[in-house]
Amino acid sequence: MTQYCGIIITDTELYVSVSKRIQNKIKVIDRYIHKRTESLTIDLSTIHSKNTNCPTIYSIAYTGEPQLILNKVNNNTPIQTAWVLKEKLSAEQNNTFNYQFILPTINNQQWLYMVGISQTNLLVLKHANDVNNMDVEVISYWPIPLIDLHKSHTKPILILIEEHDIIKGYLCEGAIIISTITWNQQNETPKEMILRLLQESPIKIDDNLNIQAYLSNKTYALWKQVIEQYGAVNTSTISDVVNHFTYRWNHNVYMDASVGLSYYLARSGIQSEETI
Repeated sequence: MTQYCGIIITDTELYVSVSKRIQNKIKVIDRYIHKRTESLTIDLSTIHSKNTNCPTIYSIAYTGEPQLILNKVNNNTPIQTAWVLKEKLSAEQNNTFNYQFILPTINNQQWLYMVGISQTNLLVLKHANDVNNMDVEVISYWPIPLIDLHKSHTKPILILIEEHDIIKGYLCEGAIIISTITWNQQNETPKEMILRLLQESPIKIDDNLNIQAYLSNKTYALWKQVIEQYGAVNTSTISDVVNHFTYRWNHNVYMDASVGLSYYLARSGIQSEETI
């Protein structure tokens, strides 16, 4: 039986989740943290060695933020426009990204969505993949794997992530990050930040969204009223086959994201627009 392994790569750890389809339900059979060494090739080899007894498909994402470009298409040759922009960005002298694009339709309008991921990260990952002969099907981008925890969502989702006392918001429509924002805690309330985000968004949202929050207890208390007003996103229940992990993964943003990667593979297979 094929299993699906999601790996989130941070500067210091790899967060790993392994899922299987069991009686037509997706269940997590293992979750753990692997401390990074100086070699990602060795790190992935260690992870892969635990899965050699079962066919395994991998989905991987770095936590480094990608280069994102969202433009409305204003001509009758969107695919040609996309290729021209991709070639232009790739040819820039100081370019450090590998770009891919999709052409989504949002609010009955067609958009060009470019995602650029660090060339250095991709080269390191490709080398590790080649050496270890891993079946890496998807390389996703941060923090979209958190969206993949949900079976379905009809509203735009605002993902709030707090790191080092900085709160960033990612406004997502499906698997597309429409806009990003940093909360100015000294000068604006949570409600004011959301209103600013909606005003700056290139796509009209109509104040209609859900919120997925990864905040400290102290910060969550400040956002609680706004989250209740808009509604917390309806996340999937993570079903564990075994319950004796080292500790419970209580709303850990990286572990949730790794589960999202494995869920994505197990639930719906590979979608080319998320492959870089």
